[in-house]
Amino acid sequence: MNATVSKLVRVGDIPMSLSVGGRYFLSSVHGGPSGWGLRAGVTLLFPK
Repeated sequence: MNATVSKLVRVGDIPMSLSVGGRYFLSSVHGGPSGWGLRAGVTLLFPK
């Protein structure tokens, strides 16, 4: 299960999308991931 929030911001003239989210593994195979996880991302946007 994932939950993510994102925000569009400008740094100077460059727009970018910032995101952060949490993840909980409901089930997995033996030896696979379990528990909680965290994800963060930055996407630079270059409009024409």
